[in-house]
Amino acid sequence: VRHRVLAIAIKMILDAAIFSPVAVGGYFIWRSVLEGQSLEDLVYKLRTRFAGAVCASWSFWPFCNVVNFALIPVPFRVLYNNSLSLLWNSYLSYINGKR
Repeated sequence: VRHRVLAIAIKMILDAAIFSPVAVGGYFIWRSVLEGQSLEDLVYKLRTRFAGAVCASWSFWPFCNVVNFALIPVPFRVLYNNSLSLLWNSYLSYINGKR
């Protein structure tokens, strides 16, 4: 149990430290490209929304991952994560569209 908890903790720390900032930044970059926005608009969006979105990610995903690893049966974990990803991407779309 001790090593399992340590492994989960390491995965969650790496997810928060590496994957979350890259995924959130990538989301804003690609949305800006697909919307035909200028580089200045992209830089403004990253300066004003990136940090808040990453902090929101750090609030949302760790809890979801604990529930996933602790309570969700293995055959349903992908469905669970995909359902939460739909909610998360909806939130990012809302943040992206704010004026």
